[in-house]
Amino acid sequence: SYTFRIVDLPTVTLAYNNSPALCAGSNLTLTATATPAGLSYKWVGPGGAPLPNTTPTLTINNAQAVHAGTYTVTVTLPGAQACSATASVTVVVNPLPTVAIAANPNPAAYCIGGSATLTASGADTYAWPPATGISPTTGATVTANPTVTTTYTVTGTATATGCFSTAPVMVTVHPKPSVTVTAPVYECAGKDIQIKGSGTPGGSGAWMWSKYLKTGGFFNSPPGKDTVTYVYTTTNGCVDSAK
Repeated sequence: SYTFRIVDLPTVTLAYNNSPALCAGSNLTLTATATPAGLSYKWVGPGGAPLPNTTPTLTINNAQAVHAGTYTVTVTLPGAQACSATASVTVVVNPLPTVAIAANPNPAAYCIGGSATLTASGADTYAWPPATGISPTTGATVTANPTVTTTYTVTGTATATGCFSTAPVMVTVHPKPSVTVTAPVYECAGKDIQIKGSGTPGGSGAWMWSKYLKTGGFFNSPPGKDTVTYVYTTTNGCVDSAK
């Protein structure tokens, strides 16, 4: 007579994080759950390529479209019987939306007190942090009017997959110029008075018309008081004046 023993086959199931799909750039983790203990593991990736992993967990960092497909794990009992079982799972890797921002004016820059219109595209929903100086804070088109230069980063999400990506835009706020006018407080009637105007940052100035104003900022008027205004424009187009 001959006595033999029938060995139960191992059991194994296979799953991955974020199933049924994950977003490109996420870490893909496949986990095999098997019994009994002491099994060996052999992994095969999409296209039948063997993978150098012998543990119950397979991790692929920064998963991309090339990592999508069917993964199979084979578990084998130790010893001469070498009974085995397999499990498979198909991994879906969804692409990230390509988010872009268009600004008006372009580039997004203005003198303090102005605003810029920002329009995002490439996704379905949008959020615009930080919330300061922007309205509304969600939606494809927003108005930005911060009082200091601010970088906004829009987050665009694809509704069907939940995948999202971001795009930054800097809104530059140019300050008003600092304008000064200097002149003698008193002068005798009929004499020329030189009035000096200046401004910062870089730019140029001009005197507003006065019938008593002469070339070079000289001013000659009859007795009494008169006011002349110096208008200064920076190279960024920001304007202020002084009298």
